[in-house]
Formats: sequence, C-alpha cells, structure tokens
Amino acid sequence: MSIITSGWMWLAVLSAGFLLTAFVAAIRLYSLSLTYTAVTALAMVLLTMIGVLLHQESINLARIAGLALIIVGLAVTTMAGAR
Repeated sequence: MSIITSGWMWLAVLSAGFLLTAFVAAIRLYSLSLTYTAVTALAMVLLTMIGVLLHQESINLARIAGLALIIVGLAVTTMAGAR
C-alpha cells in the first residue's frame, strides 16, 4: 500500500508517461532507428549523471570516455540519417 501513496512512485509513473508520449511524437517526425538510438544513448548519459550526482557513484576516465563515445556515436548516426 505504501507504493501507491509514495510520491516517488507517482513521479516515476508521470515521467514514464511523458517519455512514452515524447517517444511516440519523435517517431512520427524521425525514423525509428534514429529515435531509438537517441533515446537509449541519452538515457545512458542521464542515468550516469544522476548516479554521480544523487548516489555519489564514482566516475573515472574510462567512464567519461565511454559516455563521450556514446555521444559521438549518436552524432554520427544523426548525420548519417540526414543525408
């Protein structure tokens, strides 16, 4: 019962609804391969940032390099789809 009354749970449900709505809207404008790649890449980067900021996870050079490669890969995919 505490799950139903939890503010965090409702925030998660609203966030998931917003994400699904934004994803469906993006699919209508862009290709599915580009949209899925962008959502997945941005989720990885944002979750890492949240982990560092809220859970004091350690971040090292290898993790920074990995995140940079994700961002560069997203940029390359976007440019390839624009042609």
